[in-house]
Amino acid sequence: MKCPRCGKNMLKANHHVFCSHCGYLDNGKQIHGYEEKQASDLEIYLGNDYDTIVRNNNPKSCFLFGPLYLWIRGFLILGFLLQVLEIYIWYLFISYEN
Repeated sequence: MKCPRCGKNMLKANHHVFCSHCGYLDNGKQIHGYEEKQASDLEIYLGNDYDTIVRNNNPKSCFLFGPLYLWIRGFLILGFLLQVLEIYIWYLFISYEN
């Protein structure tokens, strides 16, 4: 049986037939609380490292990938300037430690 709302196949449970995609029930009601989450560009770009970088568990990766992300998205001048600034700051950190 096809869902009249979204056209996907409906599943049969004990007492109801429902759509697992949109939450439509056979009695015309809808199961609430289901939202399809769409990945952002940043999640797609970073892949498995997204959670680590967003939760700031690894600030070095975030510092490194920030300007590169701007380059990929088309902000070439801003990405280049931030990349140069980043290299200079890393140089300061390394020279300060020694």
